[in-house]
Amino acid sequence: MPNPLEFKTRDRCVGCQLISLALGLALVTCFLVPSTRDAIGWRVDKWLGGNRAPQLRFEQALSTLHRRTSSTIPIGSVVVLGDSHMHGAILPIAPQVTANFSIGGVTAQRMAMLATRYEALQTASAVVFLIGHNDLNEGGSPSEVARAYEHLLTIAARVPRRVCIGLLPVSTSLAPTKATRLASNVEIRTACVRSNAIYVSTDEALADSSGFLRREFDSGDGVHLSAAGYSALMPLIANACCIRSH
Repeated sequence: MPNPLEFKTRDRCVGCQLISLALGLALVTCFLVPSTRDAIGWRVDKWLGGNRAPQLRFEQALSTLHRRTSSTIPIGSVVVLGDSHMHGAILPIAPQVTANFSIGGVTAQRMAMLATRYEALQTASAVVFLIGHNDLNEGGSPSEVARAYEHLLTIAARVPRRVCIGLLPVSTSLAPTKATRLASNVEIRTACVRSNAIYVSTDEALADSSGFLRREFDSGDGVHLSAAGYSALMPLIANACCIRSH
């Protein structure tokens, strides 16, 4: 007569093997699919509290490079100050030169300190700000994001067109919540009104009917834009800066 314990042990072993196989496939996916690897990476870093020292060194290194090139930027250029949403993005460059001084992972508060050293902000025809998600991720409040924007707008006071892009919609619950993002955008808009700056909302172009990032605009991590997402975003920036897109 079969031993019931033998069947239970066998079933338990099969279950363990299936779990191990699933975990193995997940790990392989993480290494082979960049968007998945990045999505899991920043979530784990957030859960663990994150060691900011490497990020701060990265910001200082890029800022030093930006400061060196800032003095060579032609008069009348467009300067972009953003975080990972703009870092590495292909930006409209006609007819003006566009200097992208964005830094992935930077907060609006830290960018406000770094931007004081950029000579191009004294001669630019327009400056674009798309930053603030990381402030919220690091525990900042919407009002703190707005104060950082006020500082940035003051630094760029001599720039004729100062454009603030509202925080982009996301499709993950681990990024700033929709309510927090919308509250931040209200505060950013208010800061723009006080400073006679231009505020650009992206919700109509990028968000679905529920206020989350549209699936076709999601790069795969629930936060950053796909190529189609940037195609929808760039005309908004170009129009606000009076740049004619190709």
